[in-house]
Amino acid sequence: MTHSDFRGKGVASELLESFLQKAKDNYTDVIIRVWDENEPALSLYEKMGFKKLGVELVQTKLSSPGEEFKMRKIYMKYERLNH
Repeated sequence: MTHSDFRGKGVASELLESFLQKAKDNYTDVIIRVWDENEPALSLYEKMGFKKLGVELVQTKLSSPGEEFKMRKIYMKYERLNH
């Protein structure tokens, strides 16, 4: 997650681009999992070329009884490493 002081300045894009450049030496694709409500991350990944693969429903229990919630994780794939 990018600190609010640095959002919108291209920091996350530069970090992700650097990672993808390094990854292309050893991998043919990259698969990530992101919370479906993390709109800034989803937007960034789509802008960088990631495509949605599917959705997983994750049920999480917290420490207190009855504190349980469900969240959806979206799997995304980047396939342009060696193209």
